[in-house]
Amino acid sequence: MWFTSTASVLPLLTLCGAVSLTDQYQDADSLQSGYLPYHNIDPSKLGTFTKSWTMQFNTSEAFLAKPLTYTPKGFSNELVIVVSNQNIVRVLDGLLGSVLYTRVLDAPFSSADSNCGDISPTIGITGTPIIDPNTDIMYFFSKGYKNGAATGSGTINGQYKAYAVKLPNLTDVPGFPIIIGGPATNDPTRYFVAGTVLQRPGLAIIGNSIIAGFGGHCDNFNYTGLLVTVTKTASVGAMQAMVASPGAPSPQPTDINKQTGGKAGIWQGGMGLAVQGSNVFFTTGNGVGPGVNKNQGVPANGKVPISTLEQVVANFAVDPNTGILTQQDYFEPYNFDTQLNGGDQDISSAGVALLDRGTFNAPAVGVSGIAVASGKNGVIYIMNADNLGGFANNGGKDAS
Repeated sequence: MWFTSTASVLPLLTLCGAVSLTDQYQDADSLQSGYLPYHNIDPSKLGTFTKSWTMQFNTSEAFLAKPLTYTPKGFSNELVIVVSNQNIVRVLDGLLGSVLYTRVLDAPFSSADSNCGDISPTIGITGTPIIDPNTDIMYFFSKGYKNGAATGSGTINGQYKAYAVKLPNLTDVPGFPIIIGGPATNDPTRYFVAGTVLQRPGLAIIGNSIIAGFGGHCDNFNYTGLLVTVTKTASVGAMQAMVASPGAPSPQPTDINKQTGGKAGIWQGGMGLAVQGSNVFFTTGNGVGPGVNKNQGVPANGKVPISTLEQVVANFAVDPNTGILTQQDYFEPYNFDTQLNGGDQDISSAGVALLDRGTFNAPAVGVSGIAVASGKNGVIYIMNADNLGGFANNGGKDAS
């Protein structure tokens, strides 16, 4: 649905930064701060807005990823790009609503094969894509089946592909799509099994690397949350398991239906991964087992990497050329195991917002940047973005 005023077409929730000042080529802004310049709305003009057009598509087709608006080189007005649970990508004229280009990918994954009804009846493209405005290339992940098999071909046959397509005509960039799979970079006993995981958060770009987060389907199956990077030159840079050895549940079962893989999914309710410089910030959900910190039972410095990142706010450095990931910092609430894990109170029901450093800071106490996160438990965590806080460093509890 699109709205116009008497003066111009106004796409809702758009962002400056591409060819047009109001182009939105990713989920919100890079920091996920929610500050969107060039989008002030005069309350006195709201009464002049009218609906310009509405488009309806296939039966049972849903759009979990946010629409993007973009003005490719040579175009005089914005285009609207939408992707759906049926693995269909469309490019629409922003002024008229007419469909300019359509591309149908592999048959989408069946929600029946996920044993979860959160997304129904099919699971295709569920994470908001990202556009590189320097190249007119859009990146996204699509879930289907191995060898392009039909919907309903079984959980174990699920497959994720990373796509890079040229806008506006949606043609593949050479070398893409690539299949995502195999062992985690930091633990060869943790595997990316596509049928058991879900790519939900909006994507991010750092240099040559596209970053994606993966969680689970209703916490079913023997899955482990993963942070994945893909390079613009069509290779997998890294697949970092959020729960890994030492500290992960062991031994790792080979039956995908046993829910002991570690979990700690990155889902964020679809919110995009936050980026500052060459670092990506994100949250993880409930895990399996007490993890390193609960086992040790003592305060922990977030700058010291741990192998079990369940119920955390995390900061990873991303090599902009290779996509290699390096753990930099984390915050894990003191009650992550007893209350958050035990009550299914995921922090990762939302992502991380990095606030504008020029406005939000506390130099008197050495804080140059602020990170904010929250989750199902309704608690808002306000952190030093440069020192997230580790575990239980306030007399065994979180700072207050």
